[in-house]
Amino acid sequence: MYILVINAGASSLKFKIFKYSKKKNKTRSLLQGQIDEIKAKPAILEIENLEPNLIKKFELNLDARNLHLSAIKQLYTNNTFNQYSASIDYVVNLLPYTNNAQSDPIVRLHETTITELIKSNKGSMPIHQQQKINLDIAEYFIKLYPKCKHYGCFDDVFHQSIPSINKTLTPFENNHSHGIIFSSIAHKLNSLVDKKLSRGYWLIINLDKLTGICGIKKGKSLVTQNIVAKPKTINYIHEDINKLIQKNSSAFTDIDFYTLEIASKLTMCATLLGGLDGLVFTGKIGTEAPKIRQMILSKLEWACIMINRKANNRNKPIISHKTSLVKILQTLADEELEMVNLFINHKL
Repeated sequence: MYILVINAGASSLKFKIFKYSKKKNKTRSLLQGQIDEIKAKPAILEIENLEPNLIKKFELNLDARNLHLSAIKQLYTNNTFNQYSASIDYVVNLLPYTNNAQSDPIVRLHETTITELIKSNKGSMPIHQQQKINLDIAEYFIKLYPKCKHYGCFDDVFHQSIPSINKTLTPFENNHSHGIIFSSIAHKLNSLVDKKLSRGYWLIINLDKLTGICGIKKGKSLVTQNIVAKPKTINYIHEDINKLIQKNSSAFTDIDFYTLEIASKLTMCATLLGGLDGLVFTGKIGTEAPKIRQMILSKLEWACIMINRKANNRNKPIISHKTSLVKILQTLADEELEMVNLFINHKL
């Protein structure tokens, strides 16, 4: 069976087509694509066809009124899915949040369900706006593929295990949950460290435009925090830090404050967890900016959290020093694979 996964984020759009064999219980990716900066003019779409392995890039001029839906429509008119369109059995869309205590991360979508979700999506915060965008995309695919079964994957369900006292620290309206990212890393830990350590106390830091921290134990979310960096700070991060100090001291101050805020939030989260066995950096900045990782961790050396600078600069998977009391990793999450696995485990 073929499964199309759509992952629309605040500034990006990603998709993958998977082939799942129920008999072998195996999933493999056939086609994937992404737009990293959907507000760019033009937006750049990169498509990778994995069978055979071909990469193509396209420029898209998107409708500013609904960038994500405009991109989706161009994907269809450009025959991006053409090779697999007739084969798609299921479509799974990311939905930022559920309004109730639903513990199932997957919900069946049809026009009535979407109407109900739109009615319950009251508010003007970014997360409410994103919910509307993602519901518009889901509605479009229901009309495009009426014979397929359509599902929504809630991004916030992973955090339902957080104790009430910890939830009060991050009001819902300010929360960009990153639940699928954190869930993906929680499952990935089993392949990165031994089983006993993977079930210990871990902090996952998703360093991106919207930075999020999640504290887990035994793979369950227990605390989450968010840091919203200034847009100019994000731009500074991709520059050479040493050159930045020489030409723009205020820029370095902004970055130093950003990393200090992250370090302080990590300290608080570790306290709420009641211990710390490991740290994982993920996200575009988390996996591509070793200097930022070093600046954050240098502020935690008092806790014997020590970085191996050579491994860090080479972007090795394990970047902790042998004297560190805490294991430190850096790895990318696979959100679309996590979404398809959640769908398979809960609905097939």
